[in-house]
Amino acid sequence: RLADIATVLTMLILLGACASTQVSKSPSRPVDLSGQWSLNQDLSEDAAAALRSVAASGRPSGRSGRRGGGPGAGGPGRGGTAGGGGGRRGGAGATGRQGTGTAIADSVAPPDDTLVIEQSPDKLRMKYGDRDSTYHGFDTTRYVQFAGQDAERLSGWQNQDFLIETSNEQGMKITERFALSEDGQQMTHTIEINAERLPSAVSITRVFDRAEDLRPD
Repeated sequence: RLADIATVLTMLILLGACASTQVSKSPSRPVDLSGQWSLNQDLSEDAAAALRSVAASGRPSGRSGRRGGGPGAGGPGRGGTAGGGGGRRGGAGATGRQGTGTAIADSVAPPDDTLVIEQSPDKLRMKYGDRDSTYHGFDTTRYVQFAGQDAERLSGWQNQDFLIETSNEQGMKITERFALSEDGQQMTHTIEINAERLPSAVSITRVFDRAEDLRPD
């Protein structure tokens, strides 16, 4: 029986390893994200509005709620009421979900229009507007505070894209991907968010234009 238990445990470990996200210490070919980037509002979705829409309706908002005033649910800006167990007894309620969505959006997609990235051989330094810098290593996992909760964060390269995956024991999982255009003048930031306090997953796309090239000559 002990042998059988050991076999089952080994299988579970292998299955877990297969299901885990794989990243690398370096891209499959040279990529440098260094630069000062400006948010292209016409091509970018409003993360806060998209999450508020999901929280309120219980349905994905699709590609609505662009910051440039496009069609769909919600306009630009931050909102939602931070809070806990509103609504009916036993459920989080729309108010609590909106508060969670706003906190998540503010963490992964701040409303600041400027993002500065400095890339070194082993990490990225990211700074939105006047906010504190965050550091992301290549093929590293560390524990962080995210949206007021303890979380685990994995970062590294997948082919030419830089990936950041944040998850916690409460069922939240957020995957961010930064992809550089072929000419190096535009960067696409995609965000996929799953959280127990949100009734459905949501995917958000933001596009940045290179305002200043900080890559070494």
